[in-house]
Amino acid sequence: MSEKAQKFINNIKSLPTLRPIAAKIMQLLHDKNTSIHQIAKIIQMDQSLTALILKLANSSFYGCCKEISTLRHAVIIIGLDDIKNIVLCDALINSFPVRKGSFDYRMFWEHSVYCAILCKILSKPFNYRKAGELYVAGLLHDIGKIVMVQVFYEKFEKVISITAKSNSSPLEIEKEILGITHPDIGMALAMKWNFPPEITDAIAFHHSPLESEHNVDITCIVHLANALCWKIGFTSIKTANKSQPKIDEGAWEYLKNKKLDLNETDLEQFSFELQSRTEEVQEFISLIYKKH
Repeated sequence: MSEKAQKFINNIKSLPTLRPIAAKIMQLLHDKNTSIHQIAKIIQMDQSLTALILKLANSSFYGCCKEISTLRHAVIIIGLDDIKNIVLCDALINSFPVRKGSFDYRMFWEHSVYCAILCKILSKPFNYRKAGELYVAGLLHDIGKIVMVQVFYEKFEKVISITAKSNSSPLEIEKEILGITHPDIGMALAMKWNFPPEITDAIAFHHSPLESEHNVDITCIVHLANALCWKIGFTSIKTANKSQPKIDEGAWEYLKNKKLDLNETDLEQFSFELQSRTEEVQEFISLIYKKH
């Protein structure tokens, strides 16, 4: 972590912590002996989370053919890995206070969820066995932007305004106006929340994946997913076309070594697969996003 990012995170006292129930479930799901009964028992202590899990189990996102009426059945239908993802999404999306302005919170979280789902899609062709870990990394990759909205409200409004019409890199604009970038702040927050080094790396280096110190594979996949999301229009903020993230040549070569027949057609297929799930993703966001 850069000295400036470390100083920044040390001086900010108002950053949210993960809800206790989310932290507990995250902890349990790292235990291979965790049972569905244990997870259901914890979730049922939170009425809003219980309602959310039941709604999602009955949504087109999971495509169950008959009504799910019990939490235990819902957890079975959704699966332990996705339960972790849902709890984390709910905790993140509804932890940060909304501030009026030009920052579009829903657009931001839609981009984050699309990127997370695409990361999970990419886990198979790139033979990355921890698909859930990839999902979390994709979901969190831009978390530094949300912190910027909270801490640098007026200055970040300027960042958004300039980014929407400038051909400069958003990172360059952030650094010029704020003196720090969203990957640096995201990395600092991930360390504060005690996330694994692989996920912290993916957040810190999703724009410069080969600089990853712990897991180049996950960082390159998140980088690719983020770039593809921007290319097909699932963006986190409005920006000029020429300043949108591009696929790093080094990361592309690295991934080609993981999938020897990788080509441009594959990228089109990955994008098509994500776009085909747009309706499901929108339903998921509508169920989990409680702010207006």
